[in-house]
Amino acid sequence: MTAPATPPPEGPAAVPARPGGAARGARQGRLFAMFAVTAAGWSLPNTASATLAQALVAQESPDRKVALFAVVSTVGAVAAMVCTVVGGAWSDRTRSRFGRRTPWIVGGALVAVPGLVAAAVAPNFAVLVAGYALFQGGMNASIAGLHAVTPDRVPRDRLGLASAVTGLGYLIGLVAGTAIAAAFIEAPAAGLLAVPWVLLATAAAFAVVAPDASSRDAASPPTRWRALLPPRDRDFLLAFAGRFLTLLALLLFNTYGLYIATDHLGLATAEAAAVIALGTLFLGVAALVSTMVAGIASDRIGRRKPLVAGASLVLGLGVTPLLAAPGVATMLLFSALAGIGYGTYLSVDAALMVEVLPSGGDAGKDLGFLALANTAPVVLAPGLAAAIVTLLGYRALFAALMACATGGALCILSIRKVR
Repeated sequence: MTAPATPPPEGPAAVPARPGGAARGARQGRLFAMFAVTAAGWSLPNTASATLAQALVAQESPDRKVALFAVVSTVGAVAAMVCTVVGGAWSDRTRSRFGRRTPWIVGGALVAVPGLVAAAVAPNFAVLVAGYALFQGGMNASIAGLHAVTPDRVPRDRLGLASAVTGLGYLIGLVAGTAIAAAFIEAPAAGLLAVPWVLLATAAAFAVVAPDASSRDAASPPTRWRALLPPRDRDFLLAFAGRFLTLLALLLFNTYGLYIATDHLGLATAEAAAVIALGTLFLGVAALVSTMVAGIASDRIGRRKPLVAGASLVLGLGVTPLLAAPGVATMLLFSALAGIGYGTYLSVDAALMVEVLPSGGDAGKDLGFLALANTAPVVLAPGLAAAIVTLLGYRALFAALMACATGGALCILSIRKVR
């Protein structure tokens, strides 16, 4: 890999936790491999559990399934957001012979497993909600620890590769989780009992294969209530806004993909399902390829902003053919272009997020706040998309998608400290 021409940033990305610099050679190879493994390890149960929880609610309360699952998913999303920030902030301050992040990576998984098990065997709806929230909270505390490993242990000239292999693992987990959910769709409780162990197994494997150095003697950031607040940093806030708007743009389409195919394109339900499945395949293949290519390319050219902003614009412009000429072909074209944009964004955006972190030893907490830009669109997109379609129709939804993606690109291009 060629090092970028710009000087190393101030802050955690420039100060690896290990004495003498970040692990190289075999140690770094193991670390990168575990980035992919653990990303798949949380993506798989996260994807599968969302579908299986829907199926379980539908089995137990078919007449109220929509409203009840909205409660399950909303409470779970709130738990995820809180635990992402709190887990990241506390991991910054954790001092142990296992390092700062490992206790949270493994500990969060240990909390998540009984949560989903409880949801699977819940005797009533309240226990189901509490169990699913516990799963989301524990899993996201674990993810917060995992994300903070990157600024701790990866040098700047390899951030793109680290981001790419993490994105690749996420996509693999997404596909595998979807397949597992389909296999257990008639027996969702059994599926919910099975999938959380993947999270625990991969978290434990990370602790063994890519152990961190002791943090017992490391200086600790001051512990005060302000430690849980986002940093007052212009570039940090622009990075947050860019990620939020881009992911919101994608979710405005994906949330109502079935209704777009049936109501806007006029397809029968069965035909619409087939088109969506084919579009998902297009998106997945395009994202897998672009994830690895873009991540490695960003390291070689030493630039992040053009690739991340370009990914947002590709996503926004990709809906133009569907807006101009609605049809199956243009819907599939959008899926392919969205895959290219999403894959590129997935691999390079994470590297850019590390580079905008302010100095001060709060990398875990700050990355936790940036992760909220992933979660918030999931909560907001369904209601926003429904309001737009109800009041203005699907063409307005596509226009909103383009506006969000363009806004996301402009936010990224306005960042100063990253090239």
